Amino acid sequence: MIKTTIDAALVTDIDLKFSPAGKAYARLRAVSKERKRDGNGKWVDGDETFFSVVVFGKQAEMLAESNPAKGTRLLIDGTPTRKARSGRHWRSSRTTSPSI
Repeated sequence: MIKTTIDAALVTDIDLKFSPAGKAYARLRAVSKERKRDGNGKWVDGDETFFSVVVFGKQAEMLAESNPAKGTRLLIDGTPTRKARSGRHWRSSRTTSPSI
């Protein structure tokens, strides 16, 4: 199992929910921008990578209670999972989502 840490910025509000068993989980989207040097040696933003994140348990509740604003920097530490998507609004693609 691979663990990873992502330096990202929050792009959605935190969506806190509870399972039928009463366990808390929160969903959010975050973006990570690659930083690189341009031809003049200046640091510029590179490609963006978006992540769908699910946080479980007490961490989910604490995250929702802190009510971070969009743009807040997050360090996301978790295990990435891949899901296949296809359908009317999606081109066939795979997404990577860290679970915390």
